[in-house]
Amino acid sequence: MNCRVGLDWIGCVVQVVGALFFTIGFGTRYWATSDSSVNAGLFTTCDGSYCYDTHVFYHGKSEKGAIMGAAVLQIFTLCGLYLVLLLMLLYMCGLFNERSVSRGAAFTAFATALFGFISVIMFGSAMTSLQYSLNWSCAFVIIGLIVDIAAGICIYIGGQQWEEAQKVQRKRELFPPIKSSRLDPRLEQRIQAANQKGSNKILKAGIISQARGSAYIEQNETKVMCAVYGPREVTKKEEFSMKGQLTCEFKFATFSCRVRRQYQQDNEERDYSCQLQDALEPAVRMDKFPKAQVNVYVTVLQNDGSPLAASLTCASVALANAGIEMYDLVVGCSARITPSEVFIDPTESEDYKAENDNEAGNGSVTLGLMPSLNQVSAITSKGEVEFELLNKGTKQCVDVCQKLYPVLQQAVAKAVEDRLSSDHVT
Repeated sequence: MNCRVGLDWIGCVVQVVGALFFTIGFGTRYWATSDSSVNAGLFTTCDGSYCYDTHVFYHGKSEKGAIMGAAVLQIFTLCGLYLVLLLMLLYMCGLFNERSVSRGAAFTAFATALFGFISVIMFGSAMTSLQYSLNWSCAFVIIGLIVDIAAGICIYIGGQQWEEAQKVQRKRELFPPIKSSRLDPRLEQRIQAANQKGSNKILKAGIISQARGSAYIEQNETKVMCAVYGPREVTKKEEFSMKGQLTCEFKFATFSCRVRRQYQQDNEERDYSCQLQDALEPAVRMDKFPKAQVNVYVTVLQNDGSPLAASLTCASVALANAGIEMYDLVVGCSARITPSEVFIDPTESEDYKAENDNEAGNGSVTLGLMPSLNQVSAITSKGEVEFELLNKGTKQCVDVCQKLYPVLQQAVAKAVEDRLSSDHVT
């Protein structure tokens, strides 16, 4: 047996107390007392030293039917009280784990109290018409019924809490809690590299002189370069629009991956291009270049995992370097989620692969965050991940983006300083 304690256990103890009070009142003959020292009970009535069966003592009285009816209801009430106790003992000791058992015990307690109060009212009305006053046995019964109601409430709420606890336990068995996270070590290394000797070692802007704006990023062993051109006139004949256009082209260099890539875009690269555009558009002020377009070209020089997150950060810095007005910079971050760990910016070997990681609880999430606005510009996820783990991974990505935001600001500011100094020298 798997015994447990909780609010329903407290309800069971309270039910024992209520049943004790009720039983004492039920079994004694001091329910009502008359001025002539007659003590009336449900089943026995005593007149001085002589005792009679109650139905015999009140034979011929019009109140006899109400008194006997109250006695029958009290018998049902007593049975109900002990039935509740039996159900709760079986339920709490693990013999019946169904939630319906505790719910049935609670409603039985409520119904029992209802019948008990009806019987007390019936008996009290009959005794009052006979000029009797209610005595302490009746008070004990009323106390027992009130305690029974309190026990029913505890049993119902306790059973509900136990059911919720069981749901959480089942989730933990299916998706064990995260034991460790690779968040802090990697983040600290990246920030230290960015601030080493006052120069940003992982993110640089303005590296391509022929482009309007450019940037280069190293994230772990992933290396990405981005070039921005425009705004320039839209060549296609389209209707005039007060908003400009943003185009993104994502491409893996042929030598960037373990398997040689093709020169033309494949489906994966086209998908990354669309996701990149969706993430950057909310940050760019399109109204500042109507009937014009800005072209963003992202090239992954070396892929060791998380290429989309690195490309998003790199493209955002390149747009700022190009002088394109933006609401905020976009910081990209990705997380690999497993049933036991969360990897921030996973490597190629850690990254989610649908053909290999098809078990429940495996997946990945990539998001773009505008930190100063505290808004997510885009988010995408893969795999079959339980919501709590996905939510935790997303929050960790947001924390990483907030901490990396100064690195992006430093890269943009450094590029502006270098451009101003070169113009001054010229």
